[in-house]
Amino acid sequence: METRKKKVELNRIRGRGGLHNILEIDCEGDGRQRSGGLAVMWGNSLVLEVSSMSPNHIDFIVRPPDQTRPWRVTGFYGCPDVANKHKSWELLNRLGQAHQMPWLVCGDFNHILEQKENLGGLPVTYAQVRGFQDSLQLNELFDLGFVGYAFTWSNNQVGEANKQERLDRAVATIDWKEASPEVIVCHLNRYRSDHCPILVDMDGARKQKRKWLDRRSLGTTEGSGSSSR
Repeated sequence: METRKKKVELNRIRGRGGLHNILEIDCEGDGRQRSGGLAVMWGNSLVLEVSSMSPNHIDFIVRPPDQTRPWRVTGFYGCPDVANKHKSWELLNRLGQAHQMPWLVCGDFNHILEQKENLGGLPVTYAQVRGFQDSLQLNELFDLGFVGYAFTWSNNQVGEANKQERLDRAVATIDWKEASPEVIVCHLNRYRSDHCPILVDMDGARKQKRKWLDRRSLGTTEGSGSSSR
């Protein structure tokens, strides 16, 4: 998700939530004309090695503290202009050739994959989505799905003028998914933005199972208590 922030603004939040490290790329423009901008924040328990960066991506290698296999993650910001969409997929293809390791790509791709990810506006043609689909297939990246509201962007108009799309997502290679079987991607609530943030929760499925077991245990306990009265 684009930050629409300058470096000096992002550095003001350094240290919050234990995230003492930050790598940022300035947004473009000023005031209401701001666009783009990327940032990665992480705690001291993680070792990150930056591989490359540009106004449209930050690519780095994660070396887990438990010495398990390193993996790769790319924060991605797709070109918003229709005429430059092909540059997004060319960038993704170049990144795909850079390393051979488990790979996660997440962010605002500024594009949809299929018609059902579009609500309102004109129908989407195959020619419009083919470049994105081909790039994911070439790099063996698979959509990780999501929980939450189906669309991550809105033009904030009302009535028939409203348009919503799923522009933000997380995709990954099979070996990354196999190494992170509990991952769940959550669409969070929008706040003062036309996009909603997405959360890639590495322990999501285990947390949901734990909550279900806790509720079940609570229901059993309550049931036993009521039956003994």
